[in-house]
Amino acid sequence: MFDTDSPSDLAQLFDHFSVPMFAAERPASDAEFSLLCINKAHEKASGFRCSDLRGKTLGQLLSAEEALEVNRRYAACADARADLRYRETLSMGKGPQNWDTSLQHIAMPGGRDRVIGTSLLVTHQSVQPSNPAAFDDIQYFSSIADLQLQNLITVFEGATQGGMFTDENTQRVAKLNSICRTVQRAVYDIKDVIKKTKMNSKYAPAGALINETSPTVEGLEGIGENTLRALYEYAVDDTAQHN
Repeated sequence: MFDTDSPSDLAQLFDHFSVPMFAAERPASDAEFSLLCINKAHEKASGFRCSDLRGKTLGQLLSAEEALEVNRRYAACADARADLRYRETLSMGKGPQNWDTSLQHIAMPGGRDRVIGTSLLVTHQSVQPSNPAAFDDIQYFSSIADLQLQNLITVFEGATQGGMFTDENTQRVAKLNSICRTVQRAVYDIKDVIKKTKMNSKYAPAGALINETSPTVEGLEGIGENTLRALYEYAVDDTAQHN
């Protein structure tokens, strides 16, 4: 899905995801990586525009020191053909920013190497729980879950539209697709709670963010609403298929 030769098509695929994403590619193992695209979520977080980045090398976008380190990490991912996760500080469109970045290698024809990246802004300065890194980890893994679920949804929808299933299997795939969306809504709930807790924690003393005896802690009131809505939509779809 992410091996298309069209940067525009790749950017459109990335725009299905709420987490900041980017793609970079090198023509050979001894070459520097160039940016192919970023999605809208990345544009919003970094301040960069996809049209301004496309086709530019890392050295054209970052300082010499930053470009060297970023290229080294992209190369490590490509050479090992393995996933890589790390923290980095980069001078982006909005100034220096801390990122939690995860890379995935995609082998391309002609000896090219492509890396697909997902990144999350790290904002410890606005978080005051006893273990702020745990909040970033929860946000990171929920975003990865969102990414994988969207991958499944895209595959299901593409296969269905391509007529790859019988009528009976199409109904089964539709149910699986609905379940994926239900779980995805639950992931959104988790991300919303983390976001609200981070926003509110700078006004709350450490250790007082979550009160287990209170069901109305600020930032937690809406939890479950998206999940319940998705479950209702799934029930409606399931009923319609059996009528």
